[in-house]
Amino acid sequence: MPREANSRGRSVYVLDLTKELETEVVQGTDVVNNEQPLWTPRGDALIYLTNRAGFGVWSLPMNEGKATSAPRAVRPQSGHVGLLGFNESGA
Repeated sequence: MPREANSRGRSVYVLDLTKELETEVVQGTDVVNNEQPLWTPRGDALIYLTNRAGFGVWSLPMNEGKATSAPRAVRPQSGHVGLLGFNESGA
C-alpha cells in the first residue's frame, strides 16, 4: 500500500473491494512498524503486531471497515512472534 516517500514505517490498510477504496486504519511512522494484520473470526477487530510500545500484539475494534475506538494492547510485550492466526474456535 502507498506510503509517504520519507516514511519507513508500515501502516495497516483496509481495502473495500466493492468501492475500490483503501483506508489507512493504523498509521506507521519512521519508527513505528505495524505488521501481519488479521481479521478476527467475527470480523469485529483487526489484530496486528506493532513496535509502538515494545513489540507486541494489538487489537483495533472495527465496524464496516472503520475503527470504532483506539487500538489497545492485547499482549504489549510479547516480542516479535511468528505468524498470527486463530484456531477453529476463534481463540
